[in-house]
Amino acid sequence: MNIDELFVEFNKSANESKESLKRMLEVVSSGRVPSKEDRNKLDNVIDALCKKYDSICVFAEERLSEDEMLEDGSSVTDYYEAIKNSRFTAFHNQINEIKEVLAKFVSVQSLVLNLESALEPFKKNAESLLKKIESGGVADIADVAEEIGGPQLFVRAMEYMDLNSDEGNEILDSLEENYGYPSRVTRGLSSKSYFLPNEEGSAQPCDQVSAAEKESDKFDVSITTTEIVKKEEDKAENVNNSENVDNQKSAFRQSIENAGFAFEDSEFGILSSEISTAETKKISASVFSNDLRKGNVKVFKSIIQQVCSSTVISPELLAIRYNMPQNIAVGSLDFLQRKGYLRKYKLMPVGEFYCSSPRLERSLTYKDASKFVGVRQLSADSLGELVEDNASCAAARLTFLKLYMNSTKNYVESGVKQHTSSSVTMTEAFVFRSFDTSNPDYSEILIGAFWTNYDECDEFIEAFEKKLEDAVKVQRFVIASETKESAELLADEIKKCAYEKLSGITWFIYSLKNDAYYQYDTEIVTEIGNIWPVLSEKGISNDIDKEELLSGDIQKKDDGQEIDIPKTDELIVEKEENPIPAVKKETVAPVNIAEIPQTDDIEAILCKLINGRKHYCATAYAKARSIKDNLLSDIYDKVAYALNDPMRHCVYSADRVFDLIPTNHNEFSDDLVVAIGIRTFFYNQVSYDYNIKAFYNAIKEYKVLNEYPSLSNVIYKLVEFKGNQKKGIDTYADYREKSVAQLEDELKKIQREAKIYYDNSIVGKKQENASQKRFLETKKMLLNPNGDIGQYIRAVVEDDRDVQPLIVEFLQEKFIREDSTISEENIDTNMLWNFIVKYWDEAGAKMVYRRREDLMSHLRSNIISVTTKAIQIMIRWCILVDKVGNQTEDAGAIEYKKIRKTLLNEITDSLTAIEAAEKKANKPETELAGLEVIRYALDEVKRCIEGTYGEYERRYFYIPFLMTDDILLDDTFCPDFAVHSSEMAELQPENRILEHAHKTSQHCEDRLLEILKDRLSEILEDNGDDYGTARLIVEYLAETALSIDTEMYRRNISLGEEYAKETAYLRKEQFIGDLELAQSYGQIDNVNSTEDKKEKILQIVNEWYESCVDSANYGFFKRIMDSYLEEIRRESKTREKDLVEQLDALKLTTIKGISSEAKEKKISRIQAALAQQNYTVAEDLLARADQSDDDHMDVVEEDFLGDFLDDYNDYYKIVAKSQVSFATLVSGHTRNKQERGGRRLADNWLPGGSKLGITRLVGLLTGFGFKVDSNSVQELNPIGKFENFFVRTLAAKDGKRENYTHPIAAFGSGASREGFRVVCLNGKYDTVGLIAVMKEIGNAKHTMILLDSALDKPERRILARKSKSELGDKLFVVVDRAVMMYMVKNYDETKVNRMLMALITPFGYYQPYVWESSNVMPPEIFMGRKHELERIESSTGVNIVYGGRQLGKSALLKQAKADIDRDENGDRAVLVDIKGLNCQDAAKKIGHALYDEGVLTEDITTTDWDELSRAIRKRLQTDKHRIPYLLLLIDEADTFIESCEASNYRPFDSLKEIQSIGVGRFKFVIAGLRNIVRFKREAALGNNSVLTHLDSMTVKPFHSIEARELMEIPLHYMGLKFPKENESLITLILASTNYFPGLIQMYCAKLLSAMRSKDYAGYDEADTPVYEISEEHIKKVLADPEFMEQIREKFIITLKLDEDNYYYLIALIMAYLYHTNGYNDGYSAEDIKNAGKNLDIAKIAKLNDDKLSVFMEELKELNVLRSTDDTRYLFTRFTFFQMMGTSSEVDAKLIEYMEY
Repeated sequence: MNIDELFVEFNKSANESKESLKRMLEVVSSGRVPSKEDRNKLDNVIDALCKKYDSICVFAEERLSEDEMLEDGSSVTDYYEAIKNSRFTAFHNQINEIKEVLAKFVSVQSLVLNLESALEPFKKNAESLLKKIESGGVADIADVAEEIGGPQLFVRAMEYMDLNSDEGNEILDSLEENYGYPSRVTRGLSSKSYFLPNEEGSAQPCDQVSAAEKESDKFDVSITTTEIVKKEEDKAENVNNSENVDNQKSAFRQSIENAGFAFEDSEFGILSSEISTAETKKISASVFSNDLRKGNVKVFKSIIQQVCSSTVISPELLAIRYNMPQNIAVGSLDFLQRKGYLRKYKLMPVGEFYCSSPRLERSLTYKDASKFVGVRQLSADSLGELVEDNASCAAARLTFLKLYMNSTKNYVESGVKQHTSSSVTMTEAFVFRSFDTSNPDYSEILIGAFWTNYDECDEFIEAFEKKLEDAVKVQRFVIASETKESAELLADEIKKCAYEKLSGITWFIYSLKNDAYYQYDTEIVTEIGNIWPVLSEKGISNDIDKEELLSGDIQKKDDGQEIDIPKTDELIVEKEENPIPAVKKETVAPVNIAEIPQTDDIEAILCKLINGRKHYCATAYAKARSIKDNLLSDIYDKVAYALNDPMRHCVYSADRVFDLIPTNHNEFSDDLVVAIGIRTFFYNQVSYDYNIKAFYNAIKEYKVLNEYPSLSNVIYKLVEFKGNQKKGIDTYADYREKSVAQLEDELKKIQREAKIYYDNSIVGKKQENASQKRFLETKKMLLNPNGDIGQYIRAVVEDDRDVQPLIVEFLQEKFIREDSTISEENIDTNMLWNFIVKYWDEAGAKMVYRRREDLMSHLRSNIISVTTKAIQIMIRWCILVDKVGNQTEDAGAIEYKKIRKTLLNEITDSLTAIEAAEKKANKPETELAGLEVIRYALDEVKRCIEGTYGEYERRYFYIPFLMTDDILLDDTFCPDFAVHSSEMAELQPENRILEHAHKTSQHCEDRLLEILKDRLSEILEDNGDDYGTARLIVEYLAETALSIDTEMYRRNISLGEEYAKETAYLRKEQFIGDLELAQSYGQIDNVNSTEDKKEKILQIVNEWYESCVDSANYGFFKRIMDSYLEEIRRESKTREKDLVEQLDALKLTTIKGISSEAKEKKISRIQAALAQQNYTVAEDLLARADQSDDDHMDVVEEDFLGDFLDDYNDYYKIVAKSQVSFATLVSGHTRNKQERGGRRLADNWLPGGSKLGITRLVGLLTGFGFKVDSNSVQELNPIGKFENFFVRTLAAKDGKRENYTHPIAAFGSGASREGFRVVCLNGKYDTVGLIAVMKEIGNAKHTMILLDSALDKPERRILARKSKSELGDKLFVVVDRAVMMYMVKNYDETKVNRMLMALITPFGYYQPYVWESSNVMPPEIFMGRKHELERIESSTGVNIVYGGRQLGKSALLKQAKADIDRDENGDRAVLVDIKGLNCQDAAKKIGHALYDEGVLTEDITTTDWDELSRAIRKRLQTDKHRIPYLLLLIDEADTFIESCEASNYRPFDSLKEIQSIGVGRFKFVIAGLRNIVRFKREAALGNNSVLTHLDSMTVKPFHSIEARELMEIPLHYMGLKFPKENESLITLILASTNYFPGLIQMYCAKLLSAMRSKDYAGYDEADTPVYEISEEHIKKVLADPEFMEQIREKFIITLKLDEDNYYYLIALIMAYLYHTNGYNDGYSAEDIKNAGKNLDIAKIAKLNDDKLSVFMEELKELNVLRSTDDTRYLFTRFTFFQMMGTSSEVDAKLIEYMEY
């Protein structure tokens, strides 16, 4: 076995072992032991696993060298990798490759005997070597390297495409010189006389498959075969026979000739072709497959299969056959064309198509290549004839393609599963037959002829008759030709033949020229649906009337009139009148961009922009639209080339612009092409433009050239010059003529630019925000000072002109299109990207973890931008260096001077005529736009010739966008269209472009410099913060406005950018809080959404943030965030409708027990919440509308802290400066008990420098309200010089309950259990000193510091912040003289302890809340539930307590135990958690617990409840250590309850029997999740169980007043309060937590912990405490994703009560119905059940109706659902629905419960 097989076997054995162990673990977990059989089976599988492991180890030992060997015990994966990478494996792989080459070489044959003989000796040597290798006789590759070299090179030569090339000749020479092959062999190779036999072993080339074989060959949904007729006859055929055949013309041919059918080739149109230079490169099966693997292999295979079956192909055909998207089809076809496998032909004005190239056909002669793509292998003599470079051949192919697509689409759209087709394709004709494979009796025949001579007539009629013979019946017959007349003529000749199968059916003819179908007998135009019926239903027609979308003629004026961009019902909502701020920044109201149709209106919009001379807006708009809709890329290309869009990198060569000639002509598109022609004829971007005359001929008859003769003359002169001089006039234009001094100045400018680039990007790289290490490494390598770019930019900086030729060579090789001149326009973006990818791959190889990463999004833009910048600098420098060194005139320069004046005059005449026409009001907008584009091109040419054109103009084409903040530009001054997945209309580039156009007028562009300076001021002085834009403006000003001090701006940018970056980060954090608050307010609606909108927005904004950090445009980032918040508010209005309807219903409802005044108050609060769009609060108030309104009650009545701080100076000034003891500052005269208490407190304060001592401390603490004596206070060793005491307060005696007056357990119940520390400080301390002392004291215990000095208010508030941010989780409080003075003056022994806590805890940090049920809850924090607690504790109260999780059941039981156990009566309470235990195991645990707690005197182990009951009764009846009352509390009893059903609930009877010993002696309370009485009532009644007589109680969410107490009282003692004007925040928090105690505590705990953060939860330490809770504080809490996930998880836990998960399932289905149908009226139990049936959720579908209703009622009790009427329910809060997940998440969760 090899290592792969061993590895698979080990994994199989390992999986068996895991399964056995898993089963064993399940047995052990259930309390059982595995059977002997299972143990033996486990032993066997483990033994087998060990053997497999040992086999791999032995295998490794045999193959790994000593230094490669792994340590013992290594994993099999390590062994596998080591073996795969070992020298042994590498050697064997090499040996196998050598064997494969030798085997090929040995099997080489030739049909030429002397060639076969010449190779024979070499073959025998190779055969011997092969045997030697196979016998293991080769231990080192080096031993056979020389012997294998010859065969390897020979096989390579056989696969090489062109042995006549230089490289091919080198191969042949090497065979002769280095390996001794005779010249006869190399000549045989050169003539392709050697071959490898096919797979059957035959030495003969493959024959063509028979027609029958072709008809049965299956491919995809259709069967298609094509026969290509070759013009060349077989060379072996007798020539005379051939001539005899030619002389015997058929009657059909004779008749066709007589009719004069033949065309001139020029009648078909203008043909251009794209033939890649790659066609000449060598080809082999491996080269072919490797090329295909560089892209989407599946797509490439489909294309090649299709082109082999239909001979021609197009993107539209791929869409029909394979449902292939347009962009993928176009990109893939272009890729294959560039690689030389396809050729592209364009017949203007008809259309274009692709067909196979010789390279593809040669590829498919290789068996491995043809097998790879799934087509038949071709042989050398089966290669078809290529498309001839004549228009007739192209017309025939295009017509065949059109008809074939319609035929195929008809089959596909008709639902035909498989159809069969076959065709014969000649040079200028075709015959096609197809039929439904399941109904072969009816065929469709399509034929066409486009002959320029009559050589194919006989072949054509023969092929046609063969297809007709094969058809049983003909259902559809179409005859095609160039014109209607020629098609009719062909039909007439066929009709003369009187074919029987064609009688009785309708014949149709097709004219390619008219692109129209006609009925042959009537000659009337017919719809395509009359031929192929299904196509009519799809709305396909030849002429589609487009609805007029924009009306009204807008006349463009030269006087700066504002451009009329379509508004309101056209495109944009009306905006403010001021188009753009002139000097100072003015706010422009945000606009709503109307939804813009994606196709029909684009031309109208472009025309309006162009007519307003917003040329840059027009190109940007077209580009933005084309990015989203590839179908619009054609119009973008036309506009981009017409206006020379720098973003398009236009290459003005005839070959490239030929493609832009429209198929369907109109004045606008024709005028665009004329403008393109002007530029193509003028510029000089390619070395030689061969097709310039052909392009001129294609456009010279355009209407505009006939209407404007001077324009026609201009174009003719440009063409004539370029044709004669082989260069465009642009080469010699005056603007390029500069003195050496001027050129040197420009060189210095570029040197400065290069220096900035070198310093910033190469030497002093700016800090990157990107977290992707591979990106950073790529950039580091790409811009390495010693790399190509680094060295060449350095050469530019140093003006090292000797290096210029090397830089030119580097640019030409790496970045400039082939056969193009060095210029920025000729940068090839694909070459640029390949250059970057090389470094990307190298960086990837350096990474420790080789993750699959793509260089995408802003990272891609970043690296492209920085690389492009370097290339542009080098190009501009190289061009200038050339100019400096070449000041001589050539013939072209002389000719230019001759025609310059005449040409300028004619250009001026043209401009005058066009501008006059533009001012006419009666011209259509499209015509005006076309003229404007021509005018713009002419004006540029004129200024170039005059010398007034600035070379920088094209680079700064888009600079006017910087007048506003609507469109950002990248470092190359091109628009940044990235939207980072955003779908918001306002952020789409096309809409922002229109918004910019609406703001700006021609006046603005006339004042461009002034406005850009104002824009700079706005950015730098008015917090515009778009520093990237500022840099671009400064660069532009430095180039164009030399009088402006740009250095000042640069300094200001450097000074302000870092602050703007920090501000942007803070704004992002603020936005996250705003977003979370919006979610909390219920403003984000995920109904029917497959994704979480909030998370999606966060993702998008984070991407924008990373982008803004890269570009430094922080102001635009703020706009992004503002737009999202505005959209959220706008879209959330849809939620109001439902809530307003509920409010209206409330207004009409009389609520029992609630006065009309109280009702109006409720309504007002709801209306206020709706006005604030706080839908969560509105929803909560509506849900509680029938409850008495206690929200207005003040939970906290005393505000000691507020009083203290309000009058702080009054207390502080008494004690601040005095050096005497504190006691002397307090009046000795006392009038009442309170004053005497204050005096005692003062007397026990620190004695002013002396030690405090235990006696005084006991007196002081007693005065503070603590219960202490001398035994409860212990003096410890001093901490440094500070007195140090440990205090443990006295616990209540004799079972008395402790009454804690404040919620700070550290100085309450905790003080009696763990105690606290007291430390005394004398002297003056500030906050820094106090914090240092606290850190010295340590974090072991809560600590009270007695400070014998006074802190002023600011210092005290600083202490509040620092104690939260710098200390641990133990509470440090400071009692200073100021606090003491307040305590003394306001002393009240009934309030003193809570007064003290209220004054000191806000200035420390403490967490009073306990939100995890597993943690011990201090009695101070147990609030509310007084009635429920009484019913649990009372001997006559409830026996069963139930309710969902997070509601505090366990806390209630714990509190009941604490209250009852060992109380002053001697009662006992025992709490036992029996989670997961059945009734037998529960009995055992309860028995042991009763013994452990001292209730039972003897331990008892029993599963018998009667026995346990007797033991308890016996103990209660004993007088010794009598127990007056025993309360048995059993928690988490659900499993126990379920198991009781099997014993008829006997344990309940047993427990009930104990109560018979006497009233008030015993009670049991069982707590669970469900109401057992309600659910098991029928079973209990049937068995006469005591269960039905037990009283039960539901633990529900808190009432409002209870929830507020739990929330507000502890927060109050920590210094937090809700201001009256923001009381809706109280409702918001409670609604968000569903009034669940656990969630309320968690929320409040987070409010407190948020204050420990760096930003202090948004509070200002100068004003706090008191902390008035605000939205900002809430946002800090909500912005923590972990916290929000905890809230969601706890909500889900509440629903998942047990394994059945009924609550959860009902909530899921409710969420599903929300997503599916909305949520207006609510859903009944029947709706839930029906949905369960439809979703195959058996648990719900099979549930008893009553039980389902009970579940929904319980969900209502849990506050999860609310009633909308007697039967219908909705989620109580919209946030609950959101917590269930998006529609896709809900679907995924439901699938887990579906049963199929």
